[in-house]
Amino acid sequence: MKVKRTMKKIAVVGEEAEDTLAWHIHYTLEKMSYQAKIFEPSGGLEKYFISAQNRFYLSRISQKYEEHIFKNLSRQIIDYEPTLVIVILRNIPPYVIDSIKKASNVKIVFWTGDGMVNLQRQYALITKYDAWFVKDRYMYDFMRSKLRLNVHLLPECCNPYVQKPPSKTAFGSKYDVSVVGTLYPYRANILDQLIADDITVDIFGAMPNWIGAKWKQRHAHQYVVLDKKNEVFYGSKINLNTIFYGDIDAGNCRLFEVAGAGGFQICDRKEAIKNYFVEDEEIVFFDTADELIKKIKYYLEHQDEAEAIAKRGHERALKEHRYEDRINKIFEIIGFDR
Repeated sequence: MKVKRTMKKIAVVGEEAEDTLAWHIHYTLEKMSYQAKIFEPSGGLEKYFISAQNRFYLSRISQKYEEHIFKNLSRQIIDYEPTLVIVILRNIPPYVIDSIKKASNVKIVFWTGDGMVNLQRQYALITKYDAWFVKDRYMYDFMRSKLRLNVHLLPECCNPYVQKPPSKTAFGSKYDVSVVGTLYPYRANILDQLIADDITVDIFGAMPNWIGAKWKQRHAHQYVVLDKKNEVFYGSKINLNTIFYGDIDAGNCRLFEVAGAGGFQICDRKEAIKNYFVEDEEIVFFDTADELIKKIKYYLEHQDEAEAIAKRGHERALKEHRYEDRINKIFEIIGFDR
């Protein structure tokens, strides 16, 4: 007689939007045969009238509104009766986690793709999570040695179910150098230098309010996700991956997404990344703007080498850097479903 296994329910607290960290975790959990659901602070019907960003700002200026949306969030999670809660959002007040634990005694972990400078009100540092998972070694060392938290190093990853080389796009056939991501000032400064050296750059992602006319001319005016993002990554001769300086010793999600899609990338040199990809065999680094320009010009003329490096990076991503790998690591550490 076969014993039917009860499907375990996992609550993911994060953004429901496509291609977010919470979305990929939810997607992978379901592929792994878990029942999963994303919970996003909303407060009720206002989520249909007020954007997530505006709800966040309202919670920052109104304590009553913050209590309203987060008490509603804790009720929804408790009613779901999960066996595990994975919190992605950085702004969850400690009393929310306390109330869920009091009602259900469920394990709750914090998993972030951000660095120290993006922790907002730093609620995550005083909340009673069962474990914390961070990508930045500096952040890991700080939280472990100074705060004595049960913190673990967990780099970002790719989702091979959706991040993969597109079948209808040839490698490097669409763009010379592309950049996918918000055009923050560091990135804009680097691109300015490339353009001044007559390097053609295509920019995809969010455009901040300060962006000037010259950037609007270079911008594709597209926020790319999933299949379209794969086309950009694989269809670019070079993907330039400038890593936010707040990620002190860590890679970013783009690092693994480009590799997952089979693209070739040049990124800021970070010691941590050497643990994930082999330099000049699976990825290319740069330290200075001069070095970056030199390497871009070289690989634009040597696409056979770029494609070979991209292929090896893709193989490494599929072998070691999938969401399933990271989720199983969390399960192993907290003793979940073993």
